[in-house]
Amino acid sequence: MVENTENSEKSSIDLSTSDRASQKLELRESDLVGGNNELAKVDDSGEEERGKKEQEQQEDKEGEEEGHNQQNEEANGSINTSEANEENGAAVSVHEASSKDDETLDEQEEGQNGVDKTTEASNKVAQQQLDASDNLDSLDSSTSGLSDELQSQSDVNDNPDADLPQFTFHRISQLPPSFMKHDPISASYIHEKFFLFATHNGFIHISDNNFQEIRTFRAHRASILSLHTDGEYFASASMDGTVVVGSILNDKDIVAYDFKRPVHAVIIDRQYKVTKSFISGGMSGEVILSTRNWLGQRADTVVETEHGPITSIKCVDDLIIWTNDKGITFYQTSTRTMLLNTPLPKGFNRPDIYWPKYSFPETDRLIVGWNDHVWFYKLTIPQTVQTLQAANFLSTAASSFRIGAVEKSVELESHVHLPDTIIGGISTINDNLIVLNYLAPVEDKSNNSRRPKMKSAPPELQVIDPWTKEELSVDIIEPKDYATLGVNDYHLEKSIGEMVRWFLISPNDAILIKEFSLHDQLEWYIEHKMYQKAWSISEYILPPLERITLGVQQVHEYINSEEWSEAGELLTKVLAHGDDTSKEHQEYIKGEWANFLDLFFEKGHQDQIVDCIPKVYFPNSAVNIDPKIYGKYLEHYLTDWKNIPKFLQLYHDWDHRLLDLRYFQFLLDNTLNSNQNESNNKMPMVDKIRFLFIELCLEIDDPQPAVKHLIIMRDPGTLQFLISNHILGKFVDRLPEILTLELNDEELQYATVDFIREKLTTNIELLASKHREIMPSKIIELNERAGLSVINYLYLEKLSQLDKLLTKDFEDEMVMLYAKFNVSLLYNFLSKHNNYNIDSAIEICEEMHCYKELVYLWGKIGKNKKAVTLIINKLEDPDLAIQFVATNNDPELWDYLLEYSMDKPKFIKALITAANSSQYFNNMDDPFVLKIDPISIVKRIPERIEIEGLKRALMNITYDNYLELTINKIILQIIQEETLEIGNFYRKERLKGATLEPRQNSKFLKETVIMYSDPAKPLVTETEVVGEGNEWKQVVNEDDNATIDVSTKISHLNYIRQKLVLLRLRSENGRT
Repeated sequence: MVENTENSEKSSIDLSTSDRASQKLELRESDLVGGNNELAKVDDSGEEERGKKEQEQQEDKEGEEEGHNQQNEEANGSINTSEANEENGAAVSVHEASSKDDETLDEQEEGQNGVDKTTEASNKVAQQQLDASDNLDSLDSSTSGLSDELQSQSDVNDNPDADLPQFTFHRISQLPPSFMKHDPISASYIHEKFFLFATHNGFIHISDNNFQEIRTFRAHRASILSLHTDGEYFASASMDGTVVVGSILNDKDIVAYDFKRPVHAVIIDRQYKVTKSFISGGMSGEVILSTRNWLGQRADTVVETEHGPITSIKCVDDLIIWTNDKGITFYQTSTRTMLLNTPLPKGFNRPDIYWPKYSFPETDRLIVGWNDHVWFYKLTIPQTVQTLQAANFLSTAASSFRIGAVEKSVELESHVHLPDTIIGGISTINDNLIVLNYLAPVEDKSNNSRRPKMKSAPPELQVIDPWTKEELSVDIIEPKDYATLGVNDYHLEKSIGEMVRWFLISPNDAILIKEFSLHDQLEWYIEHKMYQKAWSISEYILPPLERITLGVQQVHEYINSEEWSEAGELLTKVLAHGDDTSKEHQEYIKGEWANFLDLFFEKGHQDQIVDCIPKVYFPNSAVNIDPKIYGKYLEHYLTDWKNIPKFLQLYHDWDHRLLDLRYFQFLLDNTLNSNQNESNNKMPMVDKIRFLFIELCLEIDDPQPAVKHLIIMRDPGTLQFLISNHILGKFVDRLPEILTLELNDEELQYATVDFIREKLTTNIELLASKHREIMPSKIIELNERAGLSVINYLYLEKLSQLDKLLTKDFEDEMVMLYAKFNVSLLYNFLSKHNNYNIDSAIEICEEMHCYKELVYLWGKIGKNKKAVTLIINKLEDPDLAIQFVATNNDPELWDYLLEYSMDKPKFIKALITAANSSQYFNNMDDPFVLKIDPISIVKRIPERIEIEGLKRALMNITYDNYLELTINKIILQIIQEETLEIGNFYRKERLKGATLEPRQNSKFLKETVIMYSDPAKPLVTETEVVGEGNEWKQVVNEDDNATIDVSTKISHLNYIRQKLVLLRLRSENGRT
């Protein structure tokens, strides 16, 4: 690197009246606009010649070599023109600080008076810095609409099924009119606070980010090729070889530097206000770092040279990026280190003609698009020195370049080649590339001149996947005069504020590009009659009613194209209830539903809409559809048996508060009545409708009409239904039928009682529980009349289980029912109840051959012999006969039994056995109980009668007697031994005593001695046990010769025991 501090070839343009050569030289706006100053007068001959050349180009377009006839010259036409200007002497004279400066300044002041008043007014400096935030709404309202030509290209096509455009385009009209018509734009810079635009005539226009003009002034005498700003100061580089740096808001803080050769690129330090440093480069092929030395003079340091013209310079923090024939170079100024150089690929087309384009998608990412190649770089910037405004800041070697000198790194992540592409601008959107593709000029065949003329096509704005190179979208943009533009004439700048936007700047046009917003999409969909998509995205854009209108329009589109199913499905979404509770909104929805439902019904498309009808009822809302409409659709499906399943589905799906249920009750009842005799194949559907009718009756609290259908369906729960709905009393006469719904006729006639009981348990229990509501006599009467005596039996059985008093008046009926249906319980019933007619019971038992029960009844009325005879003759049960006789305890009846049984061996054997047994004579101590002697029975036995088992019976009797005698003897012996043992124990206890030595235990000789039953315990005196003063009062003195009888000793002993008990109780209570 070469440092140069000379004030000749590359020094600041000194226009100051100061005598000090080292003082900073300020350049006023009036000096740059025009007049008699040195910049305006720089070689008049050069200006005239350039004007002549421009006039010649207009008169003879075919003969101009610097025109746009060839592709390479077309791509860099402005450069060629500027070079011509340089060759014709458009150079700035450098003046030393001398006495001539005063004359020069005088001439400048006089020349200032000749400046156009309009231009002078546009150069007023803003007094306050404008707000830095983006105001997109203001910008959108201030931008004019697209021309028809541009708009038609931005829309994909007129096909309603066309893909949604990704961008929207607006032509910017806030720039000075002269920029577009008479003075083409040559450079631009988009900052978050300010927008800078420069022209080929050297003018600079500064506006805020809403295009509100701050000032416009002339800074150079030729095309401005580069602009840069840090938000406070700006820098511009021109073909005239000068770099101008000045304040955005202070028109007096401005200075120009002459580098003698065209300068293509310039950037200023992020702290330029302090460091006055910038970097530039151009046709000289040098990257120059310009600073101020300690004398205040400009000091230049050449960072790189001899690699061809510098075509661009960018920065990130203190990283400098420039491009030339060598490729893409990264340089860190704070460490003065060359970090990376990416050489250009082989066959790269004219790097000095096709200038590179840059994009900073993130603070640590850089994308360089150059010709037909794209490089992706990752910049490693430590957090301590990282800044968020990429490409807007730069440190100088003298000051800020040395702040936080932390070495950074640059890594080439990927390189992509895009064939058939000339990159005129590059940016990013959602991780994809935005490429402004400049199409190579082609020969204009419409030109009849002698020489062929080249004509450029409108550029393409492409969205490309950087990894697959797939073209995701493309928009053809037609800026003004695009046919005469080269690739370097386009500038694509990205601005990030409330939303991302891009600015496409060309010499005669400025276009705002925005990503298609929801509003844009909405308008586009409506324009293409894609109302459903418009409705889908408009939830948070349009008022509810307007949004519904869009959906309704789409429904009409579907109907017009006979797409009834799609129309129905969309209606469900469009006419949903929503959150708007205004009456107007609800009435509108209700009206639209009614209109469409009537339309679908009239056209016979009920199936396409019926599933879409609202199913939910909204209380206190006007949105609910008229119940008649629901009724019309349900009736439609009810009239055709094929549609009954659909009818049932709809009826269950729809909220019944939406329906007129009374009308449907009438409708279903008529349908059932008219289809009672339908064929078997329709019966399942009839039953479903019947069941639905029953549910409906319950729902509207009118259960009575449902009973008829429950009986027809033979529903086992009919009785429960009647009881639950409190209508049992209205159907008493049909109770026999209702009770037996679970049984068919064959089961009623032949089934067992247990089977019927199992089937009818629930109904019998329910009926018995309602005995207070319906009298049992009424039920018995109805069942008897219907021939359902078995039901009466089960009913009375259940009543008896609930309360025996409930059946007290029906014991005669119960005797008959027990005899008929459960004779095993008849005897028990007869023996435990007395409220029945015995004569009637005897008749029933005789009729039903209930002999055991008849024996009981005859015995009950005193006809014992008749009963015994019945037992012997009919039952042939000797045990029963013996028990019966034993129960009556009648000797005459016993003799009758013995006499009547002597010819029956079975009875003889039983009598002998019974006489020896006590099973029939449990109360042997009762003097009135008859005692039978087995010997007397044996003597009664007729001779020569054969009694099977008699010998064995007699042997058993003998053995039993012997066994009983033996057991009694053993018991007696055990009793005697236990008695002797107990007697000996008490005798021993009585004779028990203790020995003591009188001389050693003299106290025992004077007091009563107590001996515990536990031999381990010692002898104690009475005083020691009961305490002094508590002794027995009748104690005999030692000298008393009176004898103490046993009773006195016993009394004394009891006294001592009582005292011991008392002492123990006191001890437990805590008392001494």
